[in-house]
Amino acid sequence: MTALLMVLAVPLSGAAQIKELKIGIGVDADTFNPQEQTTTLFQNICDLIYDNMYFQDPVGNLHPRLLAKHEVSEDGLTWTLHLQKGVQFSDGAPFNADVIQQTWERILNPEMRVPLRFAVSMVKESVKIDDYTVQLNLKYPFAPLDATLSMALVSAISPAALENTAKTSASIRWVQALIYSANG
Repeated sequence: MTALLMVLAVPLSGAAQIKELKIGIGVDADTFNPQEQTTTLFQNICDLIYDNMYFQDPVGNLHPRLLAKHEVSEDGLTWTLHLQKGVQFSDGAPFNADVIQQTWERILNPEMRVPLRFAVSMVKESVKIDDYTVQLNLKYPFAPLDATLSMALVSAISPAALENTAKTSASIRWVQALIYSANG
């Protein structure tokens, strides 16, 4: 408790001087891909790495992040997502409807490992309307979908990062196959 109080006593001006934050955890990450994350620990880490459509504060209130606004049809089966304009990934790639479309295609792809897919099982499909608008068509009305859009599961990944990850993952699988065949 004393250490915690000492950390809290550090003046805010000192926080501005922090250049790097290191967090030690007792397990190796199996993935930093928000769609493939498997545990709460890595979901929390993904929350630190990726931004979401909405941010949910500790009280449960939702605050727009990557979404400018959303609209829900009268029957509750169509959610229209209007994305923030002028947003870029840290690698300079634009954040737009193509990225969100790709994210939902990945989430809904039954061939991709998505352990938390059940949390968005109400989503039937996503449709790109224009460069900054995506429509989610649902199988059944689901009022708290806006809160679901604050989950790491639906976080978008830069297309360039996805491409690099695919190349790296393929190399890792190839090396793992070599090690297995050499040992097997």
